[in-house]
This record gives sequence, structure tokens and C-alpha cells, in this order.
Amino acid sequence: MTEHEAAGICKALGELNRIKIVRSLANGSKCASRILSELDITQPTLSHHMKFLTECGLAVTKRCGKNTVYTLCCKKLDQFKAFISELECLKNSDNDCPDDLNRDLSETETRKNK
Repeated sequence: MTEHEAAGICKALGELNRIKIVRSLANGSKCASRILSELDITQPTLSHHMKFLTECGLAVTKRCGKNTVYTLCCKKLDQFKAFISELECLKNSDNDCPDDLNRDLSETETRKNK
């Protein structure tokens, strides 16, 4: 996997509903109506999210009559996981986040999620 491909997947997974969709598809292929029943989003919003997931290669679509079926591309997900697993951080005191930085980051996330 190239860095460009990994960046595309990171962008696609940078939204909570898209992460939920990927987790849902990890349990098997699903039609759009099934995904919609699991999430509190509209059909146009699902289409928007699926565009991101298909463009980066994490999902594929198939038309079955009037229905659209989405499938997680496990090979692409495995490639991404392998890419991420190659990232390492040296474990020493110079590289550890100080406690006050961890606290500041946590507080920022809390404010952002309100």
C-alpha cells in the first residue's frame, strides 16, 4: 500500500458514520436500507459516505435490481492494517507524551464532541 492510498483511507475513516459503516460491513455485505436502519442518517448522506469508502477502495458496490449492496473489501482493509502496523514509535521518555499534553488533548476532544 502506498502512502497516498493510506492517506485516502485515513480521510475516509475520519468521520464517525463511515467508521460505523465499515464496522457494520465487517459483519457481511448489506443493502443500503439495512445500513440506513442501523444509522441515523438519510439516504443521500449514506451515498455521500459510501462515495468516500468506495473511492479509497474500502468498499465495493453492486446493484441488485433496485437495491444497492455494499461489501467491505477485506483485502484493502488488511493492506491498510499492515501499513499502519509498520508505523512504530520509539518507546523512551523523550518521545512519550507528557501527562499535561494528554490531559489537554482529552479536554480538547471533550469540547469538540459537545
